[in-house]
Amino acid sequence: FRRVLFRSVRRLNERHIIVDGSHTGHRSTMEAIELSTRPFVFSHANAHAVHASRRNIRDDQIRACAQTGGLVGVNGFPGFLGESARPAIDDFLRHLDHMVAVAGIDHVGLGIDYYEGMHPVADAGEAGKFFAQQLAVRRWSADNYPPPPHHYPDAIPTPRELPALTA
Repeated sequence: FRRVLFRSVRRLNERHIIVDGSHTGHRSTMEAIELSTRPFVFSHANAHAVHASRRNIRDDQIRACAQTGGLVGVNGFPGFLGESARPAIDDFLRHLDHMVAVAGIDHVGLGIDYYEGMHPVADAGEAGKFFAQQLAVRRWSADNYPPPPHHYPDAIPTPRELPALTA
């Protein structure tokens, strides 16, 4: 496995393609970061220290990513922010603040991860079908993704309201 990972990371680096660890496990990301000669990213991830979702990343991953010159994009998906099915903007900001404290402000960005099955973009029936499809093809697992509706933080529920984040 490590040989395949090394070749993949090397080829991506040679072609100036960013290596993204958002959907990989702890060991794989730490090995990829170690092998990478270019900045590494987590395009959409949250802090495990703030909310212990299996999809959130640990502080050592955040630090290692920053040490490559890379960044972490804070995610708005409700299941990764906390226990509430209707997260508040403060839930999102807790992850942002924690990552800035761990990695520094130059290594934290936005990776909101809005998607077509979220509320209010999809109605309940469409969202349920989308969720079932993601589970069926094993893109998502019920252990990591709660069933819909997926409400993004109250102040930024859709891309249209994202400019409100600066307020």
